[in-house]
Amino acid sequence: MRTRYHRLLALIGLLGSGLLQGAEPADLMVVGDIYTVDSARSWARVLAAKNGKIIYVGPENGSEAYRAESTKVITLESGQMVLPGIQDSHVHLLDGGLDELKCDLLNLPTPKRIIEVVKAYSEEHPNDPWILGAGWAPPLYRDGNPNKADLDKILPNRPAWLTSQDGHSGWANSAALDLAGIDKNTPDPPRGRIERDPLTREPTGTLRESAMNLVEDITPKPEDTIWEAVLLQKQREANGLGITSIQEALISPRALKVYHTLATRGELTLKVQCALATDAAKPDSQVDDFIALREQYTVGDRLRASSAKIFEDGGIEGHTAALLEPYVDRPGDSGEVYWDLERLTSIGKRLDQAGFQLHVHVIGDKATRVVLDAIEAIRKDNGFSDTRPQLAHLELVAPSDIARFRKLGTVANFSPMWCYSDAWIVEGTIPALGPERSGRLYQIQSFLNSGAVVSAGSDWPITALNPFEAIQVGITRIPLDNPSAPPWTPEERATLPDLIAMYTINGAYANHHEKTTGSLETGKAADFIIIDRNLFDVPVLEIRKTRVLRTYLDGKEVWPAELQLEVRAGPEDSLVTLTISNSSGEPLDAAAASRMELRAGSSLSSSRADWTVLPVTLEAVGGVLQAVVPAAETIQFIEVLEK
Repeated sequence: MRTRYHRLLALIGLLGSGLLQGAEPADLMVVGDIYTVDSARSWARVLAAKNGKIIYVGPENGSEAYRAESTKVITLESGQMVLPGIQDSHVHLLDGGLDELKCDLLNLPTPKRIIEVVKAYSEEHPNDPWILGAGWAPPLYRDGNPNKADLDKILPNRPAWLTSQDGHSGWANSAALDLAGIDKNTPDPPRGRIERDPLTREPTGTLRESAMNLVEDITPKPEDTIWEAVLLQKQREANGLGITSIQEALISPRALKVYHTLATRGELTLKVQCALATDAAKPDSQVDDFIALREQYTVGDRLRASSAKIFEDGGIEGHTAALLEPYVDRPGDSGEVYWDLERLTSIGKRLDQAGFQLHVHVIGDKATRVVLDAIEAIRKDNGFSDTRPQLAHLELVAPSDIARFRKLGTVANFSPMWCYSDAWIVEGTIPALGPERSGRLYQIQSFLNSGAVVSAGSDWPITALNPFEAIQVGITRIPLDNPSAPPWTPEERATLPDLIAMYTINGAYANHHEKTTGSLETGKAADFIIIDRNLFDVPVLEIRKTRVLRTYLDGKEVWPAELQLEVRAGPEDSLVTLTISNSSGEPLDAAAASRMELRAGSSLSSSRADWTVLPVTLEAVGGVLQAVVPAAETIQFIEVLEK
């Protein structure tokens, strides 16, 4: 049997040339199609870096001065391209990773299937004191309210706590409610709601917003070493998607400490801005605690904690978003803001004076209005500082408020993956808002037209971490799995250049480091990615398939995608053993195995679409992946692919 691996880069090696007098030789040089995302949105042919900084970006003519025998030169294959590193300006990387340790309820299609999965998980974990899960979709349930009785049938004695996909609701069984001391006499906490039987007032098992803390606070938490391992895994996955910078959109002191541990050990391969969690129940003096945390945990440009997260409302599907007009299906109910204007302005002034960015969750149009009013008051009293408030989600915004973002120096942060019609919109949003308001969701192009700075965030684990999937949806406004579907509000479709900017230079601006990263320009950090296709040349419906081949942070390769496949005799004559290793020596783990598949064919000239996917399980063994497969006579070539 012969083996074949389609190499991801055509040429990686040391190419020498005479170094021109006075020029500084580069450590690294990339030759190919380079989209710089500078102010002119210009293209270059060569990028050269030394000591983590870009020292040249431009045409090949002139780059010779930076090439020496010691320079590592990467020449791209035809069709590949270079982009600045991706900046995800709203993500929950560590918390989402910790959720993956729980029972996975994401994308389950029916309430029945959810119960089946929870039951199976509980049987597989008989010694766990709690059954914890995450990811159930509220649109699967009437009014988004699952009932404790369904959990009680399978878990009558062990407490169960399952959080929703959007993070705004939790589902408890009776055992969990009892441990939390929640009964019909328990009052709703501020900014929260205990869903109840309308006749008996007994809790039904669904808790909204701050009421979730009544149970969440008593659930067992993993040890710090587990948190560190999870963060290492998730940042590896982020690097593999081309992500070099993030804003952790809600972080606790404990989570910040975990990031700090990795940063001080030199293991943090992301540039991280953290949004510290505010608490409306605490006085404005909590800002003093934020200042202390910022001073204690800042590590150069790798880790900063100079943003403060505020939740101004909840979500439309649970009727906890704050609206200017009442819900269609709940006359007289407009939701409520969690911070009134006076309170928000008060703490906002303190945060602004201390140099913190406001990072505010806003879903409803009233929530956005109140936050903008507060920012206007803060600007009036404090003067116009460069703290760059960032409002995230912006599901429904009054048209008259859009222009205020630019005027007030406020960043609009969207999650492009939300911008298509799905069950959340059809079964949750439209019945709650009606067709007119539902037709004004996620007005990305309107914000771009206004001149506001628009950034992008995945909001993972709410939606996919993959930025290329989000870019495709932002352009098309149609679901990834149904390309023939009509676009949702097509007038709000954004262009490819604008979406790339949202994920690069605009994200850098939102995180206060656009002078050092976010575009490929001389003097900036060599934070860039190499991808397998030129996004400007491929059909828009192919963008989602983009694969990141290399990710560089400060000139250091943090994501190698080139693999080596070795085939040798197996334990029996009819079997062969396959070993996949990383050419850079980086270990491969179970997460890497889940992204790979092996395909086999009898001829290189045959269409790879006709090649057979080998039904094998890759196992991580000592930093490599291994599998045993039948040595079929018809198999002549094997290829490794990432899904």
